[in-house]
Amino acid sequence: MIIRFVYSVLLTGLGLLVFASYSSAETPKTDKVKMLFVQSTTSGSSDGKTLTLNGVPSTLYFSDRPKRIAGHMQTDSFVAEWAKGKDSFESNPPNAVLSVISESGVIDSTVELSNPQLKGNQISYQLKVLDGTPPMQFKSASLFIDGHAGAFVGGMVAGHVLHNVRENTEFRRAAEGR
Repeated sequence: MIIRFVYSVLLTGLGLLVFASYSSAETPKTDKVKMLFVQSTTSGSSDGKTLTLNGVPSTLYFSDRPKRIAGHMQTDSFVAEWAKGKDSFESNPPNAVLSVISESGVIDSTVELSNPQLKGNQISYQLKVLDGTPPMQFKSASLFIDGHAGAFVGGMVAGHVLHNVRENTEFRRAAEGR
């Protein structure tokens, strides 16, 4: 009987020790996820100071590994979130690559974007050209916008997502660093 009691105490103690070491193990911290954005158009223009994309109803977003979050939001939601947050695109303007498909090949220009203006499905940005020369007129093109972890942590993740291959709560947690 005493042996059985000692055996029970030892097993209980061992179980508590395993539970305590498991529950006290440091939970890995989730880093904020850097989101990247893409706006595709069938036509647009640039005068070197302004970039205009026509027919951009939605903006794609995605992250790199390990989260692999992807989806799209309405472009008016993208513009509405531009100035929100302590590290917003307004305070830290994003770089972007305008990649134009022309008859002579692909033309890439690296730019800095600011002051987005949306009129219907037409979006315009103030532009600072960093490399290359954006064409004055173009047809098929994509604008690849470099994000950062502080951008779009606010309302964009709270309800402006049209489609997300993962649950919105996972996107929200990753963007907020939870």
